[in-house]
Amino acid sequence: MAASTGGWVRIYASSQGLTDQVYAELPLPGSHGLHWDSRRNVLWALGDHDLVALRLEGTDDQPEIAVDDRLPLPSRYGHDLQPVWGNGDRLWITTVSHVYQYVIPSGRFVSEYADCPFVDWHDVKSIGNQPSGVIVSAAPKPGGLYEWTTDEIRLHGTSNRIRKGTAIYKARIWAPGY
Repeated sequence: MAASTGGWVRIYASSQGLTDQVYAELPLPGSHGLHWDSRRNVLWALGDHDLVALRLEGTDDQPEIAVDDRLPLPSRYGHDLQPVWGNGDRLWITTVSHVYQYVIPSGRFVSEYADCPFVDWHDVKSIGNQPSGVIVSAAPKPGGLYEWTTDEIRLHGTSNRIRKGTAIYKARIWAPGY
């Protein structure tokens, strides 16, 4: 679990039942996103200032979190973290000012990716790509129900989808291979 206002990542001992209150906690200011990387056996966590690779240790009833790597973000206030569909070596990362891809083997945040000039906007709340390659994102729209929401999902390179009267914060791609 990631808690942006709480500033932490928690791993619960859920194997112990629905009411068990045992968890491991890692402080991570602005914790906004998590992604399990089964190829590397790490949990990626995104905070205000860092992308962190976490190892889950301990036992089922006493979980522990170990920091495997901590990488400073190229710009402040990390917001979204998603895998890049079709490339297990890259992650989508958004901050308040940019959209990056993190190249895991090289440890670099890059802005050189397909459609970057059309995707790299400020305040992107969510990003991902469909198996077809179409990039899907959401960013606040003036006049939205809340200042952090939109009624429009961007499908870059195709037509956007608008649902008047809604307050969308994060749009997600649902694909079995994700």
